[in-house]
Amino acid sequence: MSRSEFRPDDSHLDLTCVLEQHLLAGFPPDLALDLVLNELVVRAAEATHASAAALALLRGDEMVCRAATGHLAPDLGVPLNTRDGLSGACLQTRQPQLSVDTEFDPRVDPTISRHLGIRSILIVPVFDTNDNIAQFTGVLEVFSTSPAAFSHFDQKLLEGFAEECSRIRHAAIELSQRPPAAELNPPELNPPELNPPEFNPPEFIAASPRPARRPPEAWTL
Repeated sequence: MSRSEFRPDDSHLDLTCVLEQHLLAGFPPDLALDLVLNELVVRAAEATHASAAALALLRGDEMVCRAATGHLAPDLGVPLNTRDGLSGACLQTRQPQLSVDTEFDPRVDPTISRHLGIRSILIVPVFDTNDNIAQFTGVLEVFSTSPAAFSHFDQKLLEGFAEECSRIRHAAIELSQRPPAAELNPPELNPPELNPPEFNPPEFIAASPRPARRPPEAWTL
């Protein structure tokens, strides 16, 4: 598939379906959502041919890294600097921000970018739409070790992933509020017989005891 033909859902299972599978498997809603958001960030990096990508979302008064991929990305849970830099510009203007070359961009600290090996950055805002009102909730960023790595087409792709992020978060709320399947279709109970016949179990040979089921291991992102 060529880069120009890539779409957020092409050749991939829909992320809402992945989220529902995680919930049906018994994952806590927050963990299921984090796993899907991480998959979205991975797909965004692949689509834009980025070296790394990160998603930061509002949590209280801070904006923290919620999902990341690649060695250039920040660690999970790290607060994002929203006062200056490209991330701050994106938050203040609610508009995409592109740094073609961090060596010559006054909005980027060249010392930090050289230390990390980042030469190109593209950031788009993430909005949460309720009742046709768009509320700013975070930023989606991609990084590259090469200058001039991102184009206008990459910006459109990344904006599509930002919209997908909002859709997934709404789906997570709806799915977590659904009653379990057992409650939706309760089994029919047969009425007890008034005089049930006496039951004499036949002789049998006891099978060897089954091994105890291993508890699921903890997931680490």
